[in-house]
Amino acid sequence: MKTPATRNAALLAIAGCCAILVATLGSAPALAADAVAPDPGAIVTAGDVQKVLGGKWKARVPEPGVLFYEEDGTGYRTVQVYLRPANGRDVESLKSELVQQGEPVEDVPGVGESAIYRPQRQEATTEKTDKSGELYSLTIAVREATAADTKKFAVELAKRGAERI
Repeated sequence: MKTPATRNAALLAIAGCCAILVATLGSAPALAADAVAPDPGAIVTAGDVQKVLGGKWKARVPEPGVLFYEEDGTGYRTVQVYLRPANGRDVESLKSELVQQGEPVEDVPGVGESAIYRPQRQEATTEKTDKSGELYSLTIAVREATAADTKKFAVELAKRGAERI
């Protein structure tokens, strides 16, 4: 049988949990707004992919911050779009790390704040700071195209995307 003291202790514990919950929820909208990355489909659109590569494309979202455009009945090419907060890792530090590992890396001027192309991975990576001050990393990989076209397509899509961040 519950005693008044046990019941009061339980009520105090519940009240304490409620206070913590209210305090947490009170700050949740601000945290959520800071944590939400732009939609990669709004940064690199299907129209961009169609205009740059030609053909017809369908989009697939395998996970948040990642978008795959797949050629729809006209070929086997794919465009992979990765958009994430940089979290303190900028393009220059990535480039330095890759060069130390022996991977060839090419600078790409005029795309975002800094950009590189990785021939072995067939992808362009750029960075751009949004209006709130958050630095984002945008990587565009183009698959099943010629080597020359892969670089041209990836860099052009990265440039278009960086302009929208």
